[in-house]
Amino acid sequence: GGTYIVTKDNLGQTAAMAAGSALMIDYVLTVAVSISAGVAAITSAFPALTPFTVELALVAVAFLTIANLRGVRDSATLFTLPAYAFVVSLLILLGVGTWRWMTGLPPVEPVSGLAPKVTESVSLLLLLRAFASGCSAMTGTEAISDGVSVFKAPQAKNAVATLLWMAVILGTLFIGISVFAHHFGILPKDGETVVSQIARAVVGRGPFYYVIQATTALILILAANTSFADFPRLAYFMAKDGLMPRQFVFRGDRLALSTGVQALGILAGLLIVLVQGNVHHLVPLYAVGVFVSFTFSQSAMVKRWWTRREQGWGKGLVINGLGALTTAVVALVIAATKFVHGAWMVVLLLPTFVILLKGIQRHYARVGQQLALPPSEPHPVDASAPPKTIVLISSLNKSALRNLRFAKSFSGDVTALHVTDDVPSAQRLKQEWDTRDLGVPLVILESPFRSLVSPVLSYLDAHATAQQSLTTIVLSELVLNRWWQYLLHNQDALKLKVALFFRPNTAVIDVPFHLGS
Repeated sequence: GGTYIVTKDNLGQTAAMAAGSALMIDYVLTVAVSISAGVAAITSAFPALTPFTVELALVAVAFLTIANLRGVRDSATLFTLPAYAFVVSLLILLGVGTWRWMTGLPPVEPVSGLAPKVTESVSLLLLLRAFASGCSAMTGTEAISDGVSVFKAPQAKNAVATLLWMAVILGTLFIGISVFAHHFGILPKDGETVVSQIARAVVGRGPFYYVIQATTALILILAANTSFADFPRLAYFMAKDGLMPRQFVFRGDRLALSTGVQALGILAGLLIVLVQGNVHHLVPLYAVGVFVSFTFSQSAMVKRWWTRREQGWGKGLVINGLGALTTAVVALVIAATKFVHGAWMVVLLLPTFVILLKGIQRHYARVGQQLALPPSEPHPVDASAPPKTIVLISSLNKSALRNLRFAKSFSGDVTALHVTDDVPSAQRLKQEWDTRDLGVPLVILESPFRSLVSPVLSYLDAHATAQQSLTTIVLSELVLNRWWQYLLHNQDALKLKVALFFRPNTAVIDVPFHLGS
């Protein structure tokens, strides 16, 4: 939510919509990329599971969605143990690989062969492409600066130490994997990850190989959980500003922003099905969205420094200006070089989302205008005239009598309405009605085509007046003891409620009649 808020405060609502749209796309892609990469680690270790890649990914999405809906306790422990196991196992792998390399030992298992020779000359565009692709590995480092408040005192000092350690670990693992991939001539390929190929070459398919694959899969799948915290929070801020459906504001029984969690799980699942869990198809989409959002937040900070001229504004202006320029170049390079490989979808989705958000904002504005009261006039709440009330009955029984008594308790203008396709049966109902002298007029509508809704709507339209106040329809609905018993009864009341809901100046009262055992 920080990017959205800082962009809105400094660059305006439209820029904030674009930043928020980029972030929402990024969060969905983060889940899809992380889980697909985690499943790729599993299928690399167990190739027989490759045909079930999409199913495994959907199970992981469902697990994270349910866990976040129920609330995740002790999340620090949940993330810490896999993180340490992942880092330690990869450091051991790189250490063993370095020892085998220095001693001249051959690979334990054969690898894919030498990489093809570079046929493109080193140019500025090539360097920009390499830089932009490498920047994707750096996303996430901002999480520490975003979470300084959760560190123990002294917070700033501990956060700096953590950031430095993460940079050292990230650099060691990233460079080490790249060096060994180059040394063994390993290339990305379908069916097996680069880390799996390196592990096979260094230690073979022994127990340690499966430890590496297990920790890699676990850390990647758990990494998707970050989006389940951030996507609902971003949607919450945008919904409060009237840019998203208001359901995203409300919390569930366990105080989770349930609508956001559910929406993220559904969208990520659909995306995984669309690309069949292929990580290489997802990364270009992910990179465009994340660097567009970074560019907006950095540019907003440039505007803030320039307009407010607070203490240290010159230094902040240079840092954020360089950041905005760098991330903008990365976003443009990735969008251009990966456009035909799927980046076009994000480029198209961003303005589409902004248009959609503006439409939602206009809708809420119109609704607010129509519901608003004049600000200066007093509005005492006086009792209005009793409404014209129509009680729909199928026959003269206890439920019908109960509804008639209820209607007469609040209205002096009550009419009973019966729709039938059986004239003799309707005549018998009329005779019994007159005999009992109920004090309520009975109107019988003949419906030769066995329709119920249309005759009722036609009757209401025929008796409507230009200055008609609210008309109240009283329905009766049986409440049964077993679910299967509902299959034995028609759902006329439900059909009528649906049809009458969209009719203006009409109120529907559904009176349940509970059947005893």
